[in-house]
Amino acid sequence: GDKAGIKAAEKSARLFLEKNLDSRVIVLPEGLDPDDYFKQYGPEDFQKLVDTAARDFDFLLERTDQTLRGEGFEYQKGVIHDLVSLTNAVKDPIKKELFLAKAAKKFNIEKGTLKQSVALKESQVKADEEYKFPVGPQLQYELPDLKTHEAKLIQYLLNQAQSIDRVRQYLVLEDFENPQLKELYSRILQLSEQEFLSLTPQDLPEVFVEFSSLIMHLLQNSQDSKTNCFSQEKIDQLVYDLKKGRIEYLLRQAGKSSEQVRSLTIEKLKLREQLKHLDHRKLKDKPKNRG
Repeated sequence: GDKAGIKAAEKSARLFLEKNLDSRVIVLPEGLDPDDYFKQYGPEDFQKLVDTAARDFDFLLERTDQTLRGEGFEYQKGVIHDLVSLTNAVKDPIKKELFLAKAAKKFNIEKGTLKQSVALKESQVKADEEYKFPVGPQLQYELPDLKTHEAKLIQYLLNQAQSIDRVRQYLVLEDFENPQLKELYSRILQLSEQEFLSLTPQDLPEVFVEFSSLIMHLLQNSQDSKTNCFSQEKIDQLVYDLKKGRIEYLLRQAGKSSEQVRSLTIEKLKLREQLKHLDHRKLKDKPKNRG
């Protein structure tokens, strides 16, 4: 029952929960180890402790509740996030649902909110496992030119998460020339639309930690994106400019290869026709019909 014993019990309960083993936590009176307990009490008393012992997740929730008392909001938020991380380690779906339901009730939190946090955490873990990034000096890279179409688009996407629907609809990785922006966009695509929409700009450097410097660079230098409300017209124009600019870049790179130039020119004309509804500048400049 002392602090060291309680800490050890917490650690054991977490371990059993993560290993999908059903367990109960027996808390002896403070200052007594099992040998002392049996000397002072009898087998019947011990059996009563066994019968009333809390299940592992009930014990952890109760301990968390006791820890939260009298602490600040940020600490409470951190402990609840810790519970979410623990929930991710629970393999049994029934036990996970039960754990989430009990946690939501005890801390007066919407179960849906907790489930969304769990789903986001699972997605991040899965993405980190599937996508291995270089470490050490290999992570050093030059920050991109913020005047490029792709940098402007990613800036807007980071600040205005609602843009993700339009961006997913039209842009593929091959549309990006800058390798860092391409990798960052690849990571964003690994999240579901709902997961990305749940993130704020402040969350992004922590979620995509390997690109935190790049993200901070983009966010800190995107005043227009931060101060304005979401604009469908704005994201349409950014998508159009990026797609158009990419084709023009490839045309310049084609050089004297007439066949390649011809192929890219045809692609450019097709693209212009397909995406003309995104080019709001041309829509505004289009002359009105006169009767």
